[in-house]
Amino acid sequence: MKSVDSITPFIDLFWQQCEATPDRVAVVQDDCSWTYRELLSQSCHVADSLRTAGVQPGERVGVCVDRSPIAIASMLGIHLAGAAFVPLDPEYPAERLRFMLEDAKIKTLIGHARYRSLFDANDSTTSSTNSDATLKWVDASDLIRDGISPSFPVRENYFKLTGEQLAYVMYTSGSTGNPKGVLINHAALTTYCEADMEVYRLHADDRTLQFSTLTFDIAIEEIFPPLLCGSCVVVRPLERADSANELSHLIDTLQITAVHLATAYWHQWVDLMVATDSQVPSSLRLMVVTGEKVSVDHYQRWQTICDHDVLWCNAYGPTEATVTATVFVPEADFSAANMPIGKPLPGYSAAIFDKDLNEVAVGETGQLFIGGPALADGYLNRPELTQAAFFEREDSDGETQRWYRTGDVARWMDDGNIDFGGRVDH
Repeated sequence: MKSVDSITPFIDLFWQQCEATPDRVAVVQDDCSWTYRELLSQSCHVADSLRTAGVQPGERVGVCVDRSPIAIASMLGIHLAGAAFVPLDPEYPAERLRFMLEDAKIKTLIGHARYRSLFDANDSTTSSTNSDATLKWVDASDLIRDGISPSFPVRENYFKLTGEQLAYVMYTSGSTGNPKGVLINHAALTTYCEADMEVYRLHADDRTLQFSTLTFDIAIEEIFPPLLCGSCVVVRPLERADSANELSHLIDTLQITAVHLATAYWHQWVDLMVATDSQVPSSLRLMVVTGEKVSVDHYQRWQTICDHDVLWCNAYGPTEATVTATVFVPEADFSAANMPIGKPLPGYSAAIFDKDLNEVAVGETGQLFIGGPALADGYLNRPELTQAAFFEREDSDGETQRWYRTGDVARWMDDGNIDFGGRVDH
């Protein structure tokens, strides 16, 4: 297994891709279209602006922006400045935003102007530790360069990251109590992206729909892996489409090849296509469903409305394992009562232990654990929770591996796939 230090950070792999395919289109939204050279130039401009604003390597920079090309350039630019990004959802309650600002010690925030009032000093989202005097606001619109320099940026002018440094902090929903900030380093991000590219067979001609809000893991898989293979990220248009089936309309008109959806939304989309007697859009070649248990009935309905070859995947993964940890690709005639969550991605490990951390036999139920270099470093400012969820264990070969306790019940199936059984506490 690779050591964290030996894994090349994502931003360096992205830079290499920009050098290899500078004139390919990297990101599109409505009338805005940036090539890889232009996206890199925009990202470098973000990094320069952040350094001018006083951002130091190792800091955490808030990002409160809508889906947009500049949102993508902002995340990349934050990395080039040596910092880590923290997505903030403007729909979050004021109390949650205030907690996240303070918990992550955010001093600088990139945002769209319409969200600035959420962070004004007189607003309830700020406190004495994050007043307008200390929280530096960087307007996202001001970060867009009018012209692109004809000369290619020089990598040595920007911060050189290592695999162990922090890439981003993704806060969990916090449905009970305060949300937890999950710490994902650059080695974990690269490990995930390379596994994603392999399992989903990404290629340069793909057009991936960036559909999710930036505060969900799905956005990470919609943006980062496609940028490592020279393909195009198509950001959801600003205006809602006037169509009974908006998603199908977007896929058709934008010639989308890859879509990643939360399970509940995918269920609704299938029902809508069945109800309107419509087919799966012909441009689609990859459909990834993730987040909740998949209905086998809906998969079977999908098969009746899909008349071309689509790589359909049931993905499973907690935020603590950098988006996705296991994937199952069913046969077209799959009809079992329960949809498995598959096998570990390349670079990942999975184990099912009993309460004494002994591996259970095939078919026996235990708790699912995920291992490998894609694991989070832990929880921000939560050492007790980190210690409870992450631990090291020596295997039968005498090698020590780090594991994450998912809290999910599972069992190994005879064919090597994992059958998901729900939460331990349920």
